[in-house]
Amino acid sequence: MHSPALQRDLVWLSSLVPYEQASQVIARLGQLEVAPSTVWRYTQRHGEQLFEAEYARQAAAQVDATPPLRTT
Repeated sequence: MHSPALQRDLVWLSSLVPYEQASQVIARLGQLEVAPSTVWRYTQRHGEQLFEAEYARQAAAQVDATPPLRTT
């Protein structure tokens, strides 16, 4: 079992590249062997939660960046 932080990073990485490539990136940069099927499993388990959290973070950032209404 991998750390929650690594699982989160693998799910994020798998949203950018296929599972096989995510496995290769982690092997090359992190010097960790993670099977593509494991990346898939983490994505199935955690992907929806991370998507919802990221969506909420972006929505909050957008609200913070919205200028106040002018009343004249």
